[in-house]
Amino acid sequence: MVHLYLTGPYGAGKSTTAVALANLLNWPCIDPDQVFINEFGDIGKFIQMHGWRKMIEKSSDILRALPKGNFVIPQVLFGNKEGEDIKEKDAKFCQKNGVLILILPDRSIKKSAEICSAREQKREYRISFEDVLERHKYSIPLLKKHADIVVYDNISPEHAALKIKSELQKRKII
Repeated sequence: MVHLYLTGPYGAGKSTTAVALANLLNWPCIDPDQVFINEFGDIGKFIQMHGWRKMIEKSSDILRALPKGNFVIPQVLFGNKEGEDIKEKDAKFCQKNGVLILILPDRSIKKSAEICSAREQKREYRISFEDVLERHKYSIPLLKKHADIVVYDNISPEHAALKIKSELQKRKII
């Protein structure tokens, strides 16, 4: 049994790639954000009421309470500097309890930020490119430090899922 944790910056394709990978492997996909919403309501409103740190604490609790088994799990780590101590523990938890896979749309931090920023704008997030670039400069080195596997793909979630599956097979993880 193994958990495959897909992580990366906001807009990198974690959730869509997780669904594609789960379909490819015929495994369930558990989205911790959806679990959070089911338990606590809208994430944005929760952050407004309780702050980022409390949201990160609750998300960390959800991560640790996920069932055992073969699952694909999109997981945000180091999205911003808030709660870095908790996210460091979460990253180590993911490594200990599964395979932590980092998804990036490009090898260049700036190009990756451009791609993710464009995706975030489609979702109507109101964040400047400069803020996205700063988040990338902060988060990508930390994510690479903890990742077991790094996949660069900007073609499609299905293409990224195939690359991940191939790497997992090479390493005899699946």
